Amino acid sequence: MRLALMSLLVMGILAGGCYDRSQETPADVHLKNYLKLRKKNPESALLELMKHANIAFKGHPRASEWARLAARMDRAEGGSLPDMLSLNRLFLDMANDNSAAVEQIRDMEDEVRLWEELARELEAEGTDPDTFFIGFRLKLKR
Repeated sequence: MRLALMSLLVMGILAGGCYDRSQETPADVHLKNYLKLRKKNPESALLELMKHANIAFKGHPRASEWARLAARMDRAEGGSLPDMLSLNRLFLDMANDNSAAVEQIRDMEDEVRLWEELARELEAEGTDPDTFFIGFRLKLKR
């Protein structure tokens, strides 16, 4: 049952990590620019996403790594289970390093645990997690 639920299209919602969403921030502007450019100009779009991540994750040294992986998955409209785990673990590590809200960290920990559980279930069924595709799209969270 869990496998069936987890295999539904997963929409990647950019939680933005570490900023106040009550009004548009510079990080929001860069994300909007990314969303506008992602199909027309992927190189410029990636630069915008990297600027977004740098602001959202408070200059964390792994922000660009997260942005590159998120952009790759977004362009492909998804990725493998290990990709999704990597993306979420990066987010969690940066949130922890930046002392994000406890609730946000707990939510991310829960999400990582769910992806890890799915990987174990797939392996138990004889399915390679590297071949399990998970739909993913970035969007601005309102």
